[in-house]
Amino acid sequence: MVNVSYPSAWLDIYLSERLDRVDPVLMEHRLHFGVQYWSDSYEKHTGHEQFVTLAEDHGLKTGYSYGLKTESGKMASLFSFGGRSMKRVLRTCGILRRIVPHLHQALVRIMREKSHRAAPDPGLSAREKEVLKWVMAGKSSWEISEILKISERTVKYHVQNIMQKVHAVTRAQAVAISVEEGLIDIE
Repeated sequence: MVNVSYPSAWLDIYLSERLDRVDPVLMEHRLHFGVQYWSDSYEKHTGHEQFVTLAEDHGLKTGYSYGLKTESGKMASLFSFGGRSMKRVLRTCGILRRIVPHLHQALVRIMREKSHRAAPDPGLSAREKEVLKWVMAGKSSWEISEILKISERTVKYHVQNIMQKVHAVTRAQAVAISVEEGLIDIE
């Protein structure tokens, strides 16, 4: 558990009383990964009014949670943002959909490092590494196609494969992950 702004008294109670067993947000997360507005989860999982009241007593009345799992399904994360008054806004859901995958990736990498397991080699081909180095240099797909004398479509294909293999959401994140994991060098 990583805490940034929840009251420590709430976390102490949550952990000591094993409230994870009755937390409607966590129950919904176990069923469906994605963005959830807390009041929706409270309506779906009734009978936990005491939990909701206790959370509200600690300043956690409304909020959003967004859960993700790794492709293997062996690790999952749940990011919650709550407070006394958070309105349901479509824009907030969009922001969470853009930000949380990056937070999830960072947390997964931290947990893998913490468990002292070496990250498996994603098996980038020599050509993918070459394309990745040009992406790192800030070149567009068209520029890379001109440099390597291949079609722009082929470059985009390689970039998509790279992103999938290193579990990145963007080209920049693919470069960052690849450098961090020693798949390519900073020259």
